[in-house]
Amino acid sequence: MAEKPLCAILILEDEMISAESLRLDLEDHGYRVSGVARNRSEALACARLETPALALVDIRLANGDNGLDVADELRRGYGIPSVFVSASGDEDVRARANAVGGLGFVHKPYLVAPLIETIRTALGQMAK
Repeated sequence: MAEKPLCAILILEDEMISAESLRLDLEDHGYRVSGVARNRSEALACARLETPALALVDIRLANGDNGLDVADELRRGYGIPSVFVSASGDEDVRARANAVGGLGFVHKPYLVAPLIETIRTALGQMAK
């Protein structure tokens, strides 16, 4: 009998190869991916279908959408917190990620173990 997934996670990533790699890494560690979105409209559509426990968000999304803005909208409108997974990680971006309630930041290219640890830490913060 298969174990129940730990929780559902939404991926916001405009590069489909990166999104698929992230999905596989999450599933290998017991998480279920509730959806993959490339931009704001897809992310909101996914959130309306199912509210995941967490969103993994790239800063630069398709259609010129900003992941920080989308993460803020997901948090305010749906109560979905975010961890940012991005190559855009200067001090200003990290400060804005914190300002929109980000629960962590993983720099791309990421290593799986630190990514999973960041997710676990974020989920633990939410449980408090």
